[in-house]
Amino acid sequence: MLKDASAPAFLWADVFTTAVYAINRTVSSSTGNITPFKAFFHCKLDISHMWVWFLDTYTHQPKDLGSKKLGEWGCHVKFIGYPHDSLGYRTYDPSTHKVNIVCAPIFHEEACPRPSTTFESQTNILDDGDDN
Repeated sequence: MLKDASAPAFLWADVFTTAVYAINRTVSSSTGNITPFKAFFHCKLDISHMWVWFLDTYTHQPKDLGSKKLGEWGCHVKFIGYPHDSLGYRTYDPSTHKVNIVCAPIFHEEACPRPSTTFESQTNILDDGDDN
């Protein structure tokens, strides 16, 4: 995730916690084809709040932080995860190098590039040889 997003290496902990968060909400055969979250909490899971890691996101910038009446009211940040102790989303501001928790950001999913990592199955590798 870190490599595909071209994100700074110091965000590795945020990548790890977000990956674990997603894995716990993914169907697993070891838990009887239900998510680990449902197996532990015995409740229906809602994943509508989940977003692509390091997604372009915009947050509201209040007047007291420098926004002008006819100027931009949003600040461009990157989504980096879900906070443990509160509602909202963890964001990283590349210009100030600060991490904040934001309650209602605007996600710009169309701007997210496709992953650069590709995988080949074992059958594709074997099919590349001669037909003998």
